Parts: sequence; C-alpha cells; structure tokens
Amino acid sequence: MRRRLGRLLAMTAVGATLAVAPATHAYATPTNCSTDLYAPNGLSVLCTGGTGTVQIHIDCYNDITLQETMRNGPISPVGVKSGASCPYTAGWGPQEYWYTLSG
Repeated sequence: MRRRLGRLLAMTAVGATLAVAPATHAYATPTNCSTDLYAPNGLSVLCTGGTGTVQIHIDCYNDITLQETMRNGPISPVGVKSGASCPYTAGWGPQEYWYTLSG
C-alpha cells in the first residue's frame, strides 16, 4: 500500500487501513493494520490480527536541499510496531510511505 503525504500532513496523525483477502490454511497475512505518527518525523504501522510480519517504508524529502532518502522500519511480527523516521534536521519530512506484509 502506498500513500502520498503533503508536508502539512507530516505533522498530523496519519491513518490507513489495508484490506486483505481472507487467509487460507496454507498462507496467512497480518490484518487490521493501521499507521500512526512515530517519533517527531516518522510513521509506524501496527497490525493486530492474522499472522506474519509487517515492515514500513518511508520516502523522505527535504524541502530545503531537495534531497530524497529512503528509510525502512524493522520487520515486525503481528502486535509489534514497525516504525521509521526521516532525518531530524531542518526541511526533512515523510513524502510517501507504504508497508509490506508477509505470511
């Protein structure tokens, strides 16, 4: 799932829900996933149902220097947040984010 964020949105709570097809006996994925602010300049994702892992990815952008960098959170099991932050220096903020699920 990918989301594009405006600079103003980076400072407010962000939420997303991912619809996942019903799991089969052979393959299950996390469900009930939502995103939230993480640290001063990042985002996290938490999945509370299903099985497997989740990992957040953030495309960070600096409005001053026009630089871009990618930050990845840890691969986390259901019930544990995966969070990542952009650099804490002036101008940096999340521009786009997405998370990956695996069963």
